[in-house]
Amino acid sequence: YVPSRREILHLYPGGGGPRAGAALKARSLADGTDRAVATVDYLTPRQVVSPDGKHIAYATYFPADASGRRSCEMSLMSIDGQPEAVLVSKQQECAAPTAFSPDGKFLLYSVEKKGLQVMNLETRESWPLHKDTSDESWMEGWGRWSPDGTFIVTTKSSNSTERLAW
Repeated sequence: YVPSRREILHLYPGGGGPRAGAALKARSLADGTDRAVATVDYLTPRQVVSPDGKHIAYATYFPADASGRRSCEMSLMSIDGQPEAVLVSKQQECAAPTAFSPDGKFLLYSVEKKGLQVMNLETRESWPLHKDTSDESWMEGWGRWSPDGTFIVTTKSSNSTERLAW
């Protein structure tokens, strides 16, 4: 949702997973019309809008290469679909945006098998949200900044087994 424009971003038509020629559109809540934002090959459904409504962080998930490996990229575009920067270049472990900080200076994102990371958007420096990766159940890739940006709330899940003995 982009409050400053009263629009909802969506993949159209049909949504679904990454594919060539994926069209990102914005539906106006004022009049119900769609506008084309961008066409991005292999766009994933993971996009987040900056607090000022001027930027969209998004992920792309490319098809497998000849060796069977897939690659991903996390990038930034303007709200009008103009490419601005590649935040995380193609790599084996996929990165996807989760939330901008309230001031728009940092981006919370998830990395496959590494969990949540925080990126300084000015310097592109990143660091793990939590250094103990012995228990990866807390790193499900979902998090939210507090309204004032002083902390991040994450979701931890676990699979537990209960055993009863008589």
